[in-house]
Amino acid sequence: MRLSFLCQGHRRWLLDNPGAAASAWFNNHEQAVVLFEEANFKRATAYAGCAMEAADITMDNRPCPSAALVDQYTLTSLLLARLLYRCNEIPVAQVVLGRATARVKTLLNDCANNTSLLQNYGRLLQLGRDIDRAIVPHSTGTAAAGPTLH
Repeated sequence: MRLSFLCQGHRRWLLDNPGAAASAWFNNHEQAVVLFEEANFKRATAYAGCAMEAADITMDNRPCPSAALVDQYTLTSLLLARLLYRCNEIPVAQVVLGRATARVKTLLNDCANNTSLLQNYGRLLQLGRDIDRAIVPHSTGTAAAGPTLH
């Protein structure tokens, strides 16, 4: 499944300008947080999705990113997954978490800053487990009362 929030032209421009990708990542993430706090989940999801795509472009250009960058990548992934969950796009939220977890796991194997990477890896895994628990039906047919995802 390919997640696509950016238009093709904007994606191409960011691929050709990796420095601009980082700026787009941070700006879109910030706007998504504002909209999330206003409970405007649909619009927040669009911004968080754009932030995630820009984050992926940025991270693709940094084989061993700084701990701060990995922290921000994790925050963006968690934000997008939570928003997708809120919008009832649970399979897409699981894809986002799966991809982010795989990226952080690769970094954990390849890079030196293992403590920070391990913490981020754990955060991504935990939200994935929380979402999985929240969607497992009880025998009554209702959704399990899992942790609050916000």
